[in-house]
Amino acid sequence: MTNTEKPDTSRHLVFVYGTLMRGLVNNDFLRSATFMGEAETVRSGFHMTTNGAYPAVFRVHDDGEAVKGELWSADSTTLASMDRLEGVDHAFYQRATETVRCQPEGGASEQHRAWIYLGLDWAKQQARVPGCDWRHFLELRA
Repeated sequence: MTNTEKPDTSRHLVFVYGTLMRGLVNNDFLRSATFMGEAETVRSGFHMTTNGAYPAVFRVHDDGEAVKGELWSADSTTLASMDRLEGVDHAFYQRATETVRCQPEGGASEQHRAWIYLGLDWAKQQARVPGCDWRHFLELRA
């Protein structure tokens, strides 16, 4: 970095619901991010599916559920790394915004607008994850 360049200090709220969550295989991508708390989407208009290795969520018009996950605060570099992991440039997932309800440890529930990765058409052809809860799905499989 030259003397005229400033570090990127902008922060982005990101809602994660799969392998990026604490204790799961891709959580290391969030090593420089800050965990805000357990969270879920305010709106219940989602389905979650899986190919067996990782989940995807997509919006539906009826019969949907709220997605359970975590809220993180990430810098722009981390967000760009997440975009690469999620295949945003290859039309695998799309980053969109959604309102989530976060329960910080020891605090009152708060609502935030956050980024969420939505699966595209491929996700609609995968096996459904009941309850839109990846961690619970993994516990049942164990």
